[in-house]
Amino acid sequence: MRATWALRPWGFVRAAVALCGIALAASWWLFDPAASEGGSAFWVAVTVFAGGAGLVSAARVRVLLSEGELPRGEVATAMLPRMIGDAVVLLLIATVGMALRIGIRSGVGATSAGWTTDLVRLLITTPLAAFIVFVVGAVLGGLVLIAVGGVRHIARMPRGDVPASTRWFVGAALALAIAGLSTIVVGLTDTTPATQEGTAALIAFFVGPVTLAAPWQVVVLWLARLGFGVVAVCLVAGAVSRGRERRD
Repeated sequence: MRATWALRPWGFVRAAVALCGIALAASWWLFDPAASEGGSAFWVAVTVFAGGAGLVSAARVRVLLSEGELPRGEVATAMLPRMIGDAVVLLLIATVGMALRIGIRSGVGATSAGWTTDLVRLLITTPLAAFIVFVVGAVLGGLVLIAVGGVRHIARMPRGDVPASTRWFVGAALALAIAGLSTIVVGLTDTTPATQEGTAALIAFFVGPVTLAAPWQVVVLWLARLGFGVVAVCLVAGAVSRGRERRD
């Protein structure tokens, strides 16, 4: 059964996460995160590999739900320790690799950067950032997998047997995944100077005028806005439908 490898502490998923950790550590060696030229490339690598590890880790959700070997209420209980383990493996490999790079450079020569304050600070903040990106990737990946699985399940069922609330909630999960991915893409590629912060920046993102460098970024921004709007509509409609179904 596929659920066997999904529950296995070490298997395909954990190995893929470990490879992402190795790639993340290698990015620290290839790009200088303390330099203006290599800093942006390094943070793109952090997003790609840490987010990719989160997506891979989330694959267990779809397998466990599709196999049906665990009650739905126990899937989260089975997933959480394994996803935490995935995050630990990712961050441990990446952090050790980054520390080795600093240690080796510190003994190369007098002109080497070594254990500078900036690099030590990055050695602390990078794993924290990678963990946040991992969680975001896992959540978005889980939403996509659950939504796609829900759509396939609905398509196989007779139309009259599918509650309206189920359709709305599956739509909300899919729209939230699309909106979240679009938001991340805009955030990573936006190089325009920030003119607002905090709540004002959040309001501007959803409803205000935002200046972006490329037309495709504007399209992705509006895709994110549309996605969040669809999420709100689906959640309200789903709650109303669920209330009607319970009364009936």
